[in-house]
Amino acid sequence: SCTDLGKAVHYAVEINNLNIVKFWIEKYPELVDYIDDQMLSVAGWAFFCGKVEILQFLLKNGAKVTSKENVRKNILRCSGYKTTDETVEELINFCLENDSLTQ
Repeated sequence: SCTDLGKAVHYAVEINNLNIVKFWIEKYPELVDYIDDQMLSVAGWAFFCGKVEILQFLLKNGAKVTSKENVRKNILRCSGYKTTDETVEELINFCLENDSLTQ
């Protein structure tokens, strides 16, 4: 099911396994914006965990930076967590390089 696959992608982010994240996102592109039961997107989880390479991959593959809901689905709302300077820098650079970010 999508829920099980989404959890697998979130776990791959947590253990910093970019190859598994790539495999699932390339096979099921809709998982790029999967939201878990803690209301975190895959990119939000990568940002939260400080996984810079995974965040780069997700952003380049269409992960949303923002959401219309006022919850942690928005990557920027995750910024108060244990992120590293690198993930914040990566997000800023991505935003500067991409004129049109979809919501």
